[in-house]
Amino acid sequence: MKARNRNGAAIQAERFVAAYQQALSKAYCNGNSDGFDDIPFIGAFLQAATGYGDNLPTHYPRLRETPDPRGENFRWFVANKASDGQKYVLGPLQDDPGLPYNPKR
Repeated sequence: MKARNRNGAAIQAERFVAAYQQALSKAYCNGNSDGFDDIPFIGAFLQAATGYGDNLPTHYPRLRETPDPRGENFRWFVANKASDGQKYVLGPLQDDPGLPYNPKR
């Protein structure tokens, strides 16, 4: 009986996923279910969940390669916002090229 319930739960989950994808595709892709992964927040989630595959670390922006021993990693944001800073903003996650260590260069 337990195997039957698990199989029923799997079928129910598949139906839920299909209905979710269909509803979002209708709302964001004119009903084209092939574009589901291209919906911006779906693409961003998939990128965050799977990573970039470039073997680079993911970390809070900071001025040096190693974290500030005093815990003042916020200084990257101060430098970025300064009058001579580059004013970097985060773009779509799935196309993110990363941020520099020093936003004043």
